[in-house]
Parts: sequence; structure tokens; C-alpha cells
Amino acid sequence: MASPLYTSLHQKIDDLKTCFIIERDDISEYDADDHRKAVAFVLLASAELEAYVEERCKKAANESFDRLVKNQPTIAGRALVMWAVIRKSSDPHPFDLADVQLLRDRFSDIRKAYVASAAKSHGIDDKDFKSLAYPLGFRPGDIPEQLFDLLKELSQDRNPAAHGPVNRAKSLMEPKQEWTRFEKILKLLEVFDKRVDELVKG
Repeated sequence: MASPLYTSLHQKIDDLKTCFIIERDDISEYDADDHRKAVAFVLLASAELEAYVEERCKKAANESFDRLVKNQPTIAGRALVMWAVIRKSSDPHPFDLADVQLLRDRFSDIRKAYVASAAKSHGIDDKDFKSLAYPLGFRPGDIPEQLFDLLKELSQDRNPAAHGPVNRAKSLMEPKQEWTRFEKILKLLEVFDKRVDELVKG
């Protein structure tokens, strides 16, 4: 079952589609205003996407550390402790749960460090997404590769629009294609969303 955060994201992007994506019968019928609205959709939907990923990961980290403190199973909690040790010290890697529990006095600092790293994310390309997701214990194949490709492509298209005018009409790209791209991203994100819960409670 999808999380409330994912359900809310889907609804928000659906609402943005209703407001900004114009569909015409022929590509020659689109005017400049239709294309401006498509750019607005991309920028606003991207912001919602970024907010969702950050919030979903932060929430997962907080729930994982709550479980670690109570000695409850959590793959994500153990993964986050290993993430912190590997990136900040030369201590032995805490592979076993017993090793993780030896670092209980650092749980609070590790939680804060991860949440702070999630809050520093600007934009959400494939690299940003991986830097937030992988510390939670995702394994190769857990997240569809197509999601990374779509996020990279979206970032490359979004960044110019965020920093200056873009002549979309020259690209001959219909506004509804922007919605199609986000529709694909949402479907793939649902796989990620459900796996987060499994990692938190596993």
C-alpha cells in the first residue's frame, strides 16, 4: 500500500496537470501560452517531486531510528548507521546488529546528519535521488533503472527553464508529453515508496 505522502504527491501532480497541461488535437494549434503553462507544470511538479522524496526519506530515517532504539528489526536503521560510519570515520563497519547497537550513543547524531543531508538537496536528479535512497539500505534492482533515467532527463530539461526563458515551441514537444513523463515517474516511484516501508520494518 502506498504511503500517505505518495498519495498526496500523486494528487498534487494531478491537480497541476488540470491547471497547466493543455491538450490540442494538432500540434500546430498550440500557442505560446500553452507552452508557458507546460513550463510552469514542469517546474511546479518537479518541486512537489523533490519535496516528496526528501520528506519520505526523512520520515523513514526517523522511524528507523525509533525502531533501533527499541531493538526492533529495521534494515534501514542498520544501513544508516553503516552509512554514517563509512562516510565519517575509519571505524570497523558495523555489519551485524550487535555491532550497530554498540553505537547507540551515536544514533541521535547519525539521525540528524542524514535528515540534514536530505534537507540540503536542491533539485532531484538521478544522483540526488540515489544519495537519499541508498543510505536507507536499497539494494541493486530495488529501484527500477528507468526511474533514474527519467529523473536525469527531467533535470536536464527543468534546469534551463528554472534559470531563463525557454522556447518550447522550437522543440515541437506537446505539453501533454510533460504529463506523460511525470505519469511514468509516479508509477516507478510507487515501487520505491512501498520498498521504503519494507526497509524500515524489515
